[in-house]
Formats: sequence, C-alpha cells, structure tokens
Amino acid sequence: LVNETASQIGHTLALAVLGSHGPTIVHLCEASYPVHVNMRAGTVMSMRYTATGHVFTAWLAPKVAQHYLAREFSDTAVLRSTHLDYDDQHFKALLEQIRTAGAAQALGNPLPGIDAISVPVFDHSGNIVLALTSIGPSLVFDANLQGPIAQALKACATKISSALGYSATK
Repeated sequence: LVNETASQIGHTLALAVLGSHGPTIVHLCEASYPVHVNMRAGTVMSMRYTATGHVFTAWLAPKVAQHYLAREFSDTAVLRSTHLDYDDQHFKALLEQIRTAGAAQALGNPLPGIDAISVPVFDHSGNIVLALTSIGPSLVFDANLQGPIAQALKACATKISSALGYSATK
C-alpha cells in the first residue's frame, strides 16, 4: 500500500515511528528523481521544525509531546531548522490548525527548497503510531493540504489505520 501510494504521488514517501529520540524514519520509498536530502532509515526528525514532528506533536498526549520537545533542544541526533522558530503561542495555534486539517506541511523547512506533507496513522485505541510523510522539491511538490498529494497520503493513512483497528467513529 505504501509503495503504491509513493508511485501514485511520484515523490519520496517516508514512514516514521516515535523512537527514543523522537520521530524516526523506519522506511523510505525514494522518488525516481534525485532529492538532495540526507534522509534515510534512522533519521530523527525534529518535533518542532518538521511536518513529521508536527504530526506527532499534534496527536501525542500533551505530556509525552512536551517530553520530546524539551529533550530535542539538547539532542544532536535530531534534524532541526536553523532559520525558523516559533513562540509557544504560535506553535500551539499551528498544532490546532494541523489537527483541524488532518495533516501538516513544511514549506522549505528544515531545508530550503524542500517541502513536505505529513499525516498521522492511528491504532485501534486512537493513538498515533506512525506518520506518513512525502517530500519533494518546492518547485514541483504540491504542498497544498487539499491537493492530490495530501489526499493520497490521507487515503493511505486511513487504510493503514483501519487495518490496525482504528475507527474514527469510536
């Protein structure tokens, strides 16, 4: 299913789970064209500065999310931005927008010229268990949260969540 979705959207697609340092890439379906991003299995994504991290932060229990956010500042294993920062009020508003949209986007962050969309996958108890994130060059990547890439990611996440026993109506 993930490989089919990657082929459908035509961009790199990564799966991330919550690891000991934060959201960690565990599987990568690379695009057929080169994307100059050093992302591979084992890459730890920032909770604060990446679409993948924003998805986890938005849907994790607040105390769990806060633990990872606080830890990130002193963790050199985490990929983070060097040109963007959010004050707490802006960050909380951003997380609310992400929950409402059902997806997060990163425009040129943490890497200029690379955009991303990330969506959550839930288990039978409604907990986030992984994020599906697609990335691509800003010039050809449609990062619109209502666009075809976002819709394909959401459809894939819905199918995986359903296979894990999740029902949005519970």
